[in-house]
Amino acid sequence: MKQKRFSMMGRPRRLGEAEIARILAWHRNRTTLQALARELNVCASTVRKVIRSEGRDYKQPPPEQRAEVLQALRRQREEHAMEGRA
Repeated sequence: MKQKRFSMMGRPRRLGEAEIARILAWHRNRTTLQALARELNVCASTVRKVIRSEGRDYKQPPPEQRAEVLQALRRQREEHAMEGRA
C-alpha cells in the first residue's frame, strides 16, 4: 500500500486525526459550530473547512506525526545530497 505523502509547505496543522474525527462526529450529531470551535481552540472557519472536505483538506501532516515526517524528509535530503557528491 502506498504511503500517504504530505507537503511541508504552508502553516503547520492545528488539528490532529482525533480532533478531525471529533469534528465529523459533531457534524453528524449537530451541536453549535461555535461551541465546538471554542472547545478545540480554533476558529469556526477551520471547523467548517474540515466538515466541507471531510478531513482530507490538509497538506501538512497531523501534529502527532509531524516530527516523524520531518525526520524522514531530512533523511531523504541527506541521502540525495550524498548521491550528488559521489
